[in-house]
Amino acid sequence: CLKVLRSVICSNLAKPSATAYFAGAVAALQKPGTPVATVSALLLVLRKAIPAASPAAVSARLNDLALAITGVLRNPDDEGLIKQSLSSLMAAAHAVYGGG
Repeated sequence: CLKVLRSVICSNLAKPSATAYFAGAVAALQKPGTPVATVSALLLVLRKAIPAASPAAVSARLNDLALAITGVLRNPDDEGLIKQSLSSLMAAAHAVYGGG
């Protein structure tokens, strides 16, 4: 999953950065039919990339992230994915709106 994500980032001539990984993971999560293991890995990437990405970049993709997470939440069979999804969404909200 990470190798594919990195190759997509590099093929778009972007430097590998937290913002690039964040945007790539959001885009990948929006694709329907992604295997559960890949979704789990992408959510982990998001959790690590969101605090390191620029708040402006997170803000610009917040709607896309919410839509992608909504898709994950439609499959309530995996409690771990639900927790990861909500954790990622909370981290994004914190990055955009602050913690105070």
